[in-house]
Amino acid sequence: MASITKRGDKWAYSVSMGMNPITRKQNQITRSGFHNKKEAKKAAQTLEYKLNVEGGKLTTVRNKFSEVVEDWLILYAQEVKPGTLRIRKKALDKVLPIWGNKKITTIEHINYQSLITNLSAAGYSRNYVESIHHSLSLVFKHAKKGNLIFDIPCRDVKFKKEYDSEEDKLENFLERDELSEFLSLAKSSERYDDYIIFLTLALTGLRIGELMALRWEDINLDKKFLRVRHTLYNPNNNENEFRLISPKTKKSKRVIQLADKLQKELISYKKYVESNFKIQSGENFLFFRGDYKPLTNTHARNRLVTLTKKWDYKKKITLHSFRHTFTSLLIEDNFSILDVSNLLGHVDTSITIKVYTHITQPKKIELQNSLSKFADKL
Repeated sequence: MASITKRGDKWAYSVSMGMNPITRKQNQITRSGFHNKKEAKKAAQTLEYKLNVEGGKLTTVRNKFSEVVEDWLILYAQEVKPGTLRIRKKALDKVLPIWGNKKITTIEHINYQSLITNLSAAGYSRNYVESIHHSLSLVFKHAKKGNLIFDIPCRDVKFKKEYDSEEDKLENFLERDELSEFLSLAKSSERYDDYIIFLTLALTGLRIGELMALRWEDINLDKKFLRVRHTLYNPNNNENEFRLISPKTKKSKRVIQLADKLQKELISYKKYVESNFKIQSGENFLFFRGDYKPLTNTHARNRLVTLTKKWDYKKKITLHSFRHTFTSLLIEDNFSILDVSNLLGHVDTSITIKVYTHITQPKKIELQNSLSKFADKL
């Protein structure tokens, strides 16, 4: 540890080089003439870092980029959910072939900026590149904390600006009549659970993992509410490897009131299940395979693709579209942002506002009429 002292109106540092085996005295490097304490401290830290690296003190440390990543992931796994860990691993896997064998001390800001620029040039979206950047930032902060590097190279990085049109951003939800049309299509499906799956998504705003994790004990049909307590974790879509874990955030654990229509349909669906299947054992999932294990997210996506192929509809619909649609229709019916945020399980209303800043077509017409009336009074 360097010693920082003031000498007159200037500052100085002394860095120990260790004990001289002959004189039994401390060898020190002292420099002075710094304008302030911060300047002297930074210079001392730079010298200590160079002595550690150039003097060979770090040669036995695991300091290859791949080794640092491996060590960090072990610690990170103790702090986060499996889904979050998987996202970080996937992001870092994109970089390991490039930097894996490099010493982390050789990766500087210019190398980092070049990586980010090249990823954008390769056609990856800004969101994906930022996800990689965030994962790398955690690794480099870990390296800095362990004194493997002096500077974190990922500060002040520049990202490629994207110019997606507003219209492109607004397509991924359904207007009220479009939702009604799709649900009618689902109701005519040959599969008994298509309609109730998509109706539940549309009238609760659940994430698909939250929906697939629902068990009958989570639903109170008499008092008309469901309780979100878990999400289904099954990254490989293997029916034998699923896990029930806590939802995305603490706020995601929530109670959602059931619309009368959904309550009635769930009562009918429960009667159908009880009369056509054996009494379920174990988790007692609402939506299940023939062996009573939960349906996978991929199953729901495939059913959505199958249904939309029968529908002459031009917009791209995803499972998340139903959560988006639920939000849009609540806003159209003048629900407050706070109420919508609570129903969605967002951490705070700023997320709701940021994600759902558009308005539906009826709201646009209503706004236009209001503006016209306002102008007529001028």
